[in-house]
Amino acid sequence: LGQRYNLAGDTVGTEFQVNTQTAYAQVRPAALELSDGRWLVSWGETIGSDRSIKAQIFSPDGTPSGSELTLATNQPYFNETWGVYSLQQTALSDGGWITAYSAANPNTSYLQRFDSQGNTLGELINLNNAYIAHPPGVVALSDGGWLAVYAKVVNTYNHVYSQRFDSQGTAVGTETYISSGLYPNIVALKNGGWVIAWESTSGDVAQVFDETGSAVSAKVQISTTSTVLTYTHLTALENGDWVAVWEGFGADGSVRGIYARRFDASGAPLGNELTVNTYTADNQQSPSVAALQDGGWVVTWESEGQDGSGYGIYGQRYDAQGNS
Repeated sequence: LGQRYNLAGDTVGTEFQVNTQTAYAQVRPAALELSDGRWLVSWGETIGSDRSIKAQIFSPDGTPSGSELTLATNQPYFNETWGVYSLQQTALSDGGWITAYSAANPNTSYLQRFDSQGNTLGELINLNNAYIAHPPGVVALSDGGWLAVYAKVVNTYNHVYSQRFDSQGTAVGTETYISSGLYPNIVALKNGGWVIAWESTSGDVAQVFDETGSAVSAKVQISTTSTVLTYTHLTALENGDWVAVWEGFGADGSVRGIYARRFDASGAPLGNELTVNTYTADNQQSPSVAALQDGGWVVTWESEGQDGSGYGIYGQRYDAQGNS
């Protein structure tokens, strides 16, 4: 299901069903704004023995644009129950996108480029046994190419790597070692560089890189209060700053909570950490963050028991000064 909102956070219309097939399982949805103003929703779908990735493009007004798309189907490396383990999309400047997903048998992650109409461009890219429980992070680059960041096991330890691709999907050089760690995420900055965050043994950390891939900051500790944190997500703001959100354990007096912190383009923290959720009973988990056109940002997450029945979806909007 989907729900549109305006910039003020008010609902636009009512909830709508995205998928056309309702039998069996539709899981792990991902939404993406395309460069031409349209938006894309994709998900994993299992119908009997048919395991696939589906998608639907929507016009800016929220009406479906064309028919439902099949991005991948009946692949031998999909999980027998859920198909893809995890799924992420990245918009390209030509109106197309990159679909990144993780799957089993063998355990690895993949990238596939699509044009603006959902047609496959180039070959499926295998990231060679990247960690399957978290999709690769991908950002579009100013030269029309893109950069993927992913974790994989080397000599029984988890490590984070990046790989650059040109506009045709050809690897540029070899993969670059970033650090030991797991669950990497990446966001492109307004100055052409990017930020990579990942989970380390000392908590989640981040590092800023310029447009050539050179590190321009030391590793930055994202949280100073959460003793255990995970699933850090990033977004870049209109003024060049960036925001990290994460799932922390115990800092809100209960189990899991959602937290955020703002940093400037050099990686210096701006102000203190923010506790995003006001309802603190049980678990708040799986955060995501997106920048808004007015310089602010919005955080969404799952909250257990808050709506009286299992998990519900909640959000909090912040203005350009970081006020909720």
